[in-house]
Amino acid sequence: MSEALLALGVVATVLVHTLLSAEKNEVNESEVKLRVNTDINSSEHAGKKDKTPTTRTRVSIGSLELLAKSNNLAIRESALQILLTRAMSKDYFGEIMLLCWDIGKTDPVAKEKAICVVQQLSRTEANRITLVKYGAMPMLAHTIKEPNCDKTYRNAVMTLYRLVLNNASGKVFIVKSNALDRLVTFLTDRTFSNDLRYWSLLVIHQLASTEMLHPILVFKGLIPILGSMTRSTFGNSNMQKYCVHAVVRLVANLSAEDAPAHLQRLLDMNMVSILGACLKNDDADLVAWAIFLIQEFVARDVARVEFSKVRGIAKTLVDLIGHPNSNADTLLPRVCLRTLKCLTIRNETFQAETLKQNVIKRIIPFLESADTEAQFWSVSLLHDLIAANPKCHEQFIALRGLEVLIRLCNVASTDVCLYVSDVFIFLCGNAKNRPFLLQSDMLPAITMFCNSSETDLQYSGALLMLNLATFSVDSALKIEENDGIEILADLIVNSTRQDLQIVASKALSTMARKEPEVHYTIFRCAVLPIVQSIIGMKFTAANSTRLHTYMECLQIFLQPNSLKRNHASSLHADSGSFDSASFVLQKLDFNSQTKRLCLKISDMLLLPFISESLEIEEDFDGVNIHEVELLKLDLAQRVPRLVKVMELLKKAAQKTDLFEEDGVMDMSTRYFFAFKALGLVSTLFQDDAIKSFLEKNEISTILLSLIRMNRKSISDQAISCLAMCLMQGLSRESLSENQGVMDTLSSHILVDTNPPTKFYGDLIVDCLADCGSQQGLRTAPEDQNSNAGHAGVQLDLESITPYLCWSKDRMEVRNDSWTFESVRSNVGVKGTGKFAYEILIHTDGIIQIGWATAQCTFDPEGGEGVGDNSESYAFDGNRMKKWHSIFTTDNDYGEECTAGDVITSLLDLDNGTVAFLRNGNHLGVAFLNIDVTKEWFPAASLSGGQGCTFMFGGQLDVLKFLPDGYAPFDSVMPVNPSMISRNSSIVDMLDAIQITDEGLGILVAKDHDWKVPSMYYEARLCPFGESAPPFEIGLSNGKETATFLLGPVGPGRHAFLIHARSVQGVFDFNSLHENVLQMWNSPVEHGNESIKIVAAVPDFAFVDGDVFGCGYDSAADTVCFTMNGVPFGVLIQVEPATQNAVLPYVRNTLRFKTNYGNSAFAWYPCELDRFEEEKGEMDADDDDDNVDLFA
Repeated sequence: MSEALLALGVVATVLVHTLLSAEKNEVNESEVKLRVNTDINSSEHAGKKDKTPTTRTRVSIGSLELLAKSNNLAIRESALQILLTRAMSKDYFGEIMLLCWDIGKTDPVAKEKAICVVQQLSRTEANRITLVKYGAMPMLAHTIKEPNCDKTYRNAVMTLYRLVLNNASGKVFIVKSNALDRLVTFLTDRTFSNDLRYWSLLVIHQLASTEMLHPILVFKGLIPILGSMTRSTFGNSNMQKYCVHAVVRLVANLSAEDAPAHLQRLLDMNMVSILGACLKNDDADLVAWAIFLIQEFVARDVARVEFSKVRGIAKTLVDLIGHPNSNADTLLPRVCLRTLKCLTIRNETFQAETLKQNVIKRIIPFLESADTEAQFWSVSLLHDLIAANPKCHEQFIALRGLEVLIRLCNVASTDVCLYVSDVFIFLCGNAKNRPFLLQSDMLPAITMFCNSSETDLQYSGALLMLNLATFSVDSALKIEENDGIEILADLIVNSTRQDLQIVASKALSTMARKEPEVHYTIFRCAVLPIVQSIIGMKFTAANSTRLHTYMECLQIFLQPNSLKRNHASSLHADSGSFDSASFVLQKLDFNSQTKRLCLKISDMLLLPFISESLEIEEDFDGVNIHEVELLKLDLAQRVPRLVKVMELLKKAAQKTDLFEEDGVMDMSTRYFFAFKALGLVSTLFQDDAIKSFLEKNEISTILLSLIRMNRKSISDQAISCLAMCLMQGLSRESLSENQGVMDTLSSHILVDTNPPTKFYGDLIVDCLADCGSQQGLRTAPEDQNSNAGHAGVQLDLESITPYLCWSKDRMEVRNDSWTFESVRSNVGVKGTGKFAYEILIHTDGIIQIGWATAQCTFDPEGGEGVGDNSESYAFDGNRMKKWHSIFTTDNDYGEECTAGDVITSLLDLDNGTVAFLRNGNHLGVAFLNIDVTKEWFPAASLSGGQGCTFMFGGQLDVLKFLPDGYAPFDSVMPVNPSMISRNSSIVDMLDAIQITDEGLGILVAKDHDWKVPSMYYEARLCPFGESAPPFEIGLSNGKETATFLLGPVGPGRHAFLIHARSVQGVFDFNSLHENVLQMWNSPVEHGNESIKIVAAVPDFAFVDGDVFGCGYDSAADTVCFTMNGVPFGVLIQVEPATQNAVLPYVRNTLRFKTNYGNSAFAWYPCELDRFEEEKGEMDADDDDDNVDLFA
């Protein structure tokens, strides 16, 4: 038997290029052919009967050995088949296995040949089962762990590979038997042959296909080992392929936490360039598995940028996408789509390269693929490309991609539909696409989104409705025709998702502003249910969320559009305005709806004044000590409704446990509702009837009390609300009835540097100081005669968009709406010249600064502002872009701008260019070929929450960075010579003051006698011209008395210090300067008990930008005046102040800016006093630093 085994081993090794036995049998080849055939036939029937060929017909081992050397291939293969069949018989198999084990280690040569035989036997599928059954796996594991020659190791590993194919238990056995370590050694030790490494790699590749073995394979360090082999086997595509495939399998199952570290180790092996080279290989499998591994990197956000820079990767991935209708497997296209998606994320360069490969054309067929995963990745990739590359929109639409997406909405999953809805939104954002979108069948798909049960899709649908509503009047009507109003109203009223309700409200509000025909439907379906719900809801915790949402939705419908002149008075008139707030307030019944709504909102404002114990608050924790008593006094005496609200809360508390879900709202919730109610107050105040109702309900006192609460969010919102109410006609006298109002303003408003609070705080002070004009509202320069003077260049209130707030001097603007608001100046230039103006940025968001013509149209809801059409140019420092027309591309420009930066905008009409400076640094020419025949206006657009101040270069707004050769834009206005110079110094002029009435107790004061008044303010003035009424500046205490400077009056240009008393609460200021002049010339004949001339300054001269100050000392009851920091030299003794507060008083000036201490005073004593206070605080801080902490 051993002789047969030896011959079998020789034959086997011959066929695998191993040794042949040297012995030869003298047998003629032709004589044994018949026996070979007989033996083969006998072998084929061995399975049917347990018989072996007779000795007489069987070929001897020696003969088979001879035949194995035959030059005839068929004879050689037949001989091998017979030998292998005999080796598997019971006569031989056991002996072969014993020799493989070589238990006594007595015959290593026989063992080597026996292993070779087993390797040959394993080539047959049927034999593998027998080999495994009779212990081949342990024997092979034992063999590779024992010292043997390379050839034996190779045959053993080769056999292991065949035995573990499709044999999970066999793979597990290799790991359990510790054979894995030896396989790893074969891979890593270069002393072993490449064949052995190759077969070891194949075994490990098989192990990697079993997921349960992945943790141990990773633990054994196979990922870096295989990565290293991928590099070291460069040029051997077969081995590289198996290495990469195994790595893919191992990495794919790593957790999100573990994967980055392993992938980083691969990167350290220069894996990016290795995989890049693999992509160029002719082996399609290697290319495919390289893409799979790249996908693992980029999908986990590892080395995305590095892989995106691999030359040709975009072309390779796009080419391999193929077509979904081909017979090819969709796995590779799916992986290519996912890889492209990951590589394009926030990578404009790679996106551009991908688009060059015509990827849009490849993607569109996959949008309707039966492979849902391929469909998902195709729409996801399309989403990113459409979002960042408006240039590809035209190609996408031309390839009928829009129609494909619309069809897809009917059958796709929610995730795919969300991507589709985003693509629709991106397409809507490109004005060039609007004609195609309006002609498409997109609206039914959008309504389907809104009607979905998924709130994310509902939100996307509502957002698309908002986008469509901004297009045109026709689009608003088309939405109505498709029941869009009812659908959106249902989302507002019945949804529980707040952001969805808000965006649906914005969509309907935009439609209302575009087309009045939809007003009734919107009011009936949306506004009225909101109002009724707010009125009917009780102040309970269970109602808090829904009540808050309804209030926010209503505020969107009531967004104020009343700050333009004379708008509020005509609110209920049919003026043709499409303002949404107008139609809402018109259609609400005042007694049954509006009045009850206002009462509910007023009650919300009172909630913070009721304690946790449901009593009127007494402690007022956090309130400034000196304001606690004022707060208590105002609430007790002036707000009787507070007791009623307290009783309502107590009544609600008696019906339920306070701590139950539907119990009374806690304090934080009450503060929150007061905050939301403040937003509604300022929007409702545009209606005269509502204004009167709220004033009767002491809205001034309530707002002032909320400011005094010293709770930051509430105080800031109350400041904003008070400012907007004052701008819309809230009586300044109603505020003066509250004691300490100016102290409150100084402690809560003027010290706050928060941009919105500072803006609205300054606005309050300006509104309180502004007592109007004898000629009524101030008019624009073009409406005035040449002798009336002018206020310089200002912002134009006729072209300003509806929801932008501006300061009283028309130089500062702020946008606190959700829309994109715009403004331009009241004067333009054309022809020739070089002009500059500046903008001081107060916030860090989007502000587009530039130039616009009078024909430039703004669309706040549609997001179209300065630079977004062909009639304007703009620089956006937030995004570092320049904008001109709706088709702006390749528009990177400038530097990033933040709050505090000054942007100088330069218009060169001589050369037709526009350029910009940032803090004096020239950013380069932004635009060429400006049409100088058109009239260009300084202009800007602001997104929500943004604010800025314009500076045109006048006396009140000198430019900081004016380049050589450019003129301040204010220079385009005509100059009034009488208001730009004076012949004597201010000191000499004021020394000539003449005291005319001692009855008031006039005190002559020298410089050293001056005391710092308890209240002092200054105002920089731009008065009317010579033919206009003289300006007035001073103090008043509501409707009782006023002390002010009047000038200049008459031919002698006198300035008069006046003390006036009201008659039955009314000041008679009609023709005041004429009466004063008559009194001065004929005091006996024209005496007036209500008006007293205290003193006069002859030959009074002033120029635009002069600073006048006025102070009141409450201890001495005296009033003082200053001019450019120089005191007038007299103190006016006045009656002691009553309970009414003393307020600033400015009248008959085109433009002014008050300073109540928010910046340095021109008068030194007040400035010195403030310096001493600040120094005292610093000294106190120093004392704290010197305290011995261990004493």
